Amino acid sequence: MNIQSHNNVSCITDSSRRVTIINGIEYPWAKGIRGRSVSQINGKSYIDGYELIDGEWERTFLALFHLFF
Repeated sequence: MNIQSHNNVSCITDSSRRVTIINGIEYPWAKGIRGRSVSQINGKSYIDGYELIDGEWERTFLALFHLFF
């Protein structure tokens, strides 16, 4: 089991489960998220080029920007 924590964001990866816990709420990962680049800026969460919008992980330009820069 691997657990990464950054501010209020925790990423838990296990062989059977991959979730992100933000402020006590669990969100399942989207296909393609590995949990290597985790950022939280101005209350928005970004993981590997995906942004959490309305409880769903979506690939956005801003999330890709945080991934590469």
